[in-house]
Amino acid sequence: MALFINSRVSKTAALLRVELCGLGVPLTSTLARAKGVVNWRGGTVYRGPLPALNAAIPCNKLVELETLSDTDVPCLTSWTPSTVQCNHRETLLVGRKFHHSQGRDIIGPFRLGNTKRPPKADFYTEVEAFEQEFRVWAWRGEVLASYAKVLRYPDRQRGFGRNYRNGWAFEFVQDAGANVKTAARSAILALGLDFGGVDIGVYADSGDACVIEVNAAPGMQNARVGLRKLAKRIRTWYQALED
Repeated sequence: MALFINSRVSKTAALLRVELCGLGVPLTSTLARAKGVVNWRGGTVYRGPLPALNAAIPCNKLVELETLSDTDVPCLTSWTPSTVQCNHRETLLVGRKFHHSQGRDIIGPFRLGNTKRPPKADFYTEVEAFEQEFRVWAWRGEVLASYAKVLRYPDRQRGFGRNYRNGWAFEFVQDAGANVKTAARSAILALGLDFGGVDIGVYADSGDACVIEVNAAPGMQNARVGLRKLAKRIRTWYQALED
């Protein structure tokens, strides 16, 4: 028997497989031969009979934010198409899709006061002026690795958003700060996840942390530190299944 990684084709998932193989964890490409499952698919719930990590991933990014808000985890304010009209008309907003990656879905920014109706989107969030942004890899209540978002390719910066298309990338940092790490741990636990990459913004004036989103199947550059530590946690979990 072996471990099955339920994933779409991605570089990060492939690297995770390499790390697990290096740790001696047997892998299989078919569920029929599996003893446990790592669900590495954002927005996908694993309903099978096998023990699974990240079995109950939130069905979409809006549900994710609503769950975080309901459990008092500091996060972005969100609105649906039916409630966004009630928002303050001078608030800067962006439209988002339920399922997205690398910020390619962002619509806006815009203000309701400057348009007859908001651009079509699955949901909307307020634009926050963060001084810094981080991605924190967490395993249950433990922080594995922290990465700061930096402008690595300034010549690419064209549009709105700190994403790879606009020249932004993640770089490993030794310590993202207590507020950031606490927010990351709280987000993973609130969503009932075993692991994830938590995107967090930090306000310049207060230093408070705000969860932007949680990636149940995190993909990023320079993720080796987080992946290695995650692979070791997965190995320990898998070994317990064999005992």
